[in-house]
Amino acid sequence: MKFLELFSGQQGTIISSLILLPIFILMWLITLHLYKRRRKKSYLTLTIALTMTLLDRGCAIWLSLGPKPGHFIKVIRIENAITCLGNCALILLILGFYQLYHVTQKRTHWIFYGLCAASCGAEIANVWIGRAFILIFIIGSLLALGGKVGNDFKFRWALGSFLLTDVIQVWNEHFMHQAANWETFLEKALPALSYSILFFLLLERVIEVMQMSYISSITDALTGLYNRRHFYLSVEKSIRTDQKPSIIFSDIDNFKRLNDTKGHKAGDDVLKQVATIVKEEVGGIGLAGRYGGEEIVAMISDPSIDMKQLTERIRFRIEKETIVTVSIGYSKLEGKGITHDVLIKQADIAMYQAKTTGKNKCVRFAS
Repeated sequence: MKFLELFSGQQGTIISSLILLPIFILMWLITLHLYKRRRKKSYLTLTIALTMTLLDRGCAIWLSLGPKPGHFIKVIRIENAITCLGNCALILLILGFYQLYHVTQKRTHWIFYGLCAASCGAEIANVWIGRAFILIFIIGSLLALGGKVGNDFKFRWALGSFLLTDVIQVWNEHFMHQAANWETFLEKALPALSYSILFFLLLERVIEVMQMSYISSITDALTGLYNRRHFYLSVEKSIRTDQKPSIIFSDIDNFKRLNDTKGHKAGDDVLKQVATIVKEEVGGIGLAGRYGGEEIVAMISDPSIDMKQLTERIRFRIEKETIVTVSIGYSKLEGKGITHDVLIKQADIAMYQAKTTGKNKCVRFAS
């Protein structure tokens, strides 16, 4: 038996369904797990759609293997029900992937639920109307949503593959008395391509969301710098691994007055400007963080850096490039037995000394 002949008839339906089964199960498990943990609409919609898809494929296998109903009308009704199930699953699958990237309103949900109902009604009314409806829906989704899901063309390729599958199926069933082996093969194999693309798109989005979640957990939302907790852990790790970090502790001068006179938006803008300058200056030699309020800190990992020159450069740039000045204190790890808390506190004390002796200056901690 030739390879292409394996995908013909009922045997082809069974083989193609079995090929797709691992993809469906993996996607279903991923979306179900994510919905349990995050309770997002997109994961619920995808879980429902994939459940319906599994039922659709299971029914298709059963119809191919199991005993056929004795009456011709019953066979037609069962086939119509399976087609309705598959169409609804596809419609909800497209909705679910759109929800992965966009916040949707109830109106959008009802539109797609209405499309599911309309698809079933069209299929029951007439097979041709049902096929035409789903083809128009896929074309509409391709044009309206194809560029709004993902950052590349994966979703468009998946929808295009679904469209080509349906076109070939219509051609084979209604225009060809005896479909060629390659046409039957494409009809059965293209869904595997479509769902494989969607599987990788789902994985890509999940990884992206996880990365975004992790980044948001260690960074400050306003400035983009590391948050206080992550900064603490970084300094602690640096000392634990026998490095000799230095700490810069800066505080924007007269920040409260700025907020009171020019508003909080001006204060936020200044914070972002100062954060950018500090981040640029310590890039490649350390990391910067927001300690709290108007306090910006940095850890310098390279012990060969001249801290006096570095802090003066930061102070000078902030004075020239923004409408504020900063008081800076810094400390260096010298000797053993100093913890990360003590090292940061030393820089804080030096900053306070700069603040109380004139502001807009850099002071090194002196034990």
